[in-house]
Amino acid sequence: MMMMMMSLRISSGQYRGQTLFLPKQVSGVRPTTGRVKGSWFNRIRVQLHQAVVLDLFAGSGQLGLEALSQGAAFCLAVEQHKAHFAYVQRNYAHLGIGPAQCQLVLGNALGVLAKGPAALGLPSQHFHVVLLDPPYSFEEWPTVWQHLLGQAWCAPHALLCVEHSPKQAPALHASLQHPLVAQQLLPHSHAAFGDTELTFLQYTLGEATPTPHG
Repeated sequence: MMMMMMSLRISSGQYRGQTLFLPKQVSGVRPTTGRVKGSWFNRIRVQLHQAVVLDLFAGSGQLGLEALSQGAAFCLAVEQHKAHFAYVQRNYAHLGIGPAQCQLVLGNALGVLAKGPAALGLPSQHFHVVLLDPPYSFEEWPTVWQHLLGQAWCAPHALLCVEHSPKQAPALHASLQHPLVAQQLLPHSHAAFGDTELTFLQYTLGEATPTPHG
């Protein structure tokens, strides 16, 4: 029996209009809507030029693929559910994006963060843009910051982009008030779209080395 699928499209850039897929039967994937995705990438487009991107909670892979389409040089996409991960692989292959531009990891996002980039053969302070789009039931923000900052994933002046629900906002914002987190992640900007919010944070520590986008 053929699996019914819904389609997503790349909004802009090199792969604009290309169709991506995810199965309707798979629960837990909440695709970012076109309006929200447009706002998201309008705010980070400059930072994406030749950037190295970390796409946690990748789902169907659409955010990492959108980043690559709009100028990123490389994306590490992490997804823990096997059924979802199969569609991450399928969508990257569909666009002809291979190991030179991406690394796809089947694993728990928190577990991957805890091990650090070296466990994946990647250098420290490597990622210029971090995309975080967890399920709306997610509450483990302190653990995200502990490992993301403690394991030196972020390049100097990296931009962190979080999609979340209004109900998640109090816990998210509370986690950002921890002194060690507040010293390293500064509020950048915010946008709200009904039951979806976008919170952008700027990483402030690290040596001021040149970034690919100048």
